[in-house]
Amino acid sequence: MMIPRQIPGAFRTLLCSLRALFLLLLLGWPVWSLVRGEPDYMWPLPVRLGESAVLVVCAFAWALGTRGWPLGGYPWLLLGGMTLGHLGDWNIGRMLGLSQPVVLGMMIFGAGHILYMIGYSRLASALALHDRRAVATGIAIYLVVATLMWWLLVQNPEKGPVMNLGALGYGLLLGAMGGWAAGLAAQDCRFLGLAVGGVLFMVSDVILGAEALRGIQWDLQGETIWITYIVG
Repeated sequence: MMIPRQIPGAFRTLLCSLRALFLLLLLGWPVWSLVRGEPDYMWPLPVRLGESAVLVVCAFAWALGTRGWPLGGYPWLLLGGMTLGHLGDWNIGRMLGLSQPVVLGMMIFGAGHILYMIGYSRLASALALHDRRAVATGIAIYLVVATLMWWLLVQNPEKGPVMNLGALGYGLLLGAMGGWAAGLAAQDCRFLGLAVGGVLFMVSDVILGAEALRGIQWDLQGETIWITYIVG
């Protein structure tokens, strides 16, 4: 996570500390499992929720540190999306007491993605990134990819229309978000990390959807889903 130099010193220190804590949580458990001689690369649920919570606090600190900046409210929309993502992590971790958390998870994460896209729109206006063709092209390409991934790897007629159409709708929403980020990156290289994050989000959710609807599994699948998601 890049920290702008213009952010006040206290917030920069806090963000640097949070970044270090996140890396410690992300890398510490696999290293600790190897030290113990019991390789277990899947982060326990409390560690995963801790990583997610740290990112929410990072977003909050960043929003406070950039108050008054002409960003169109983007930091606060980012914070809203990150908070919904954290709530979605609690849901997927079955911490909300639901036996089938997938549908609710798609709704929660989907709402977060909508906030991200509203933020992209406002940020683009604030920074005078007005190339609509770049954004439209990025979204179109990502929607096609999302549809193909759903068709080839996720959809399963045996699961019924609610799950299948829900997965398709969520995939298209995620594709729109990723494509929008790519469109911004095409105009300003500072958004390259944002675009990469969108791709990682899609990879994570395609793997998760393939597991939920088709039962596709392999070694280290859970680790792959989590690392692509949390890094994204």
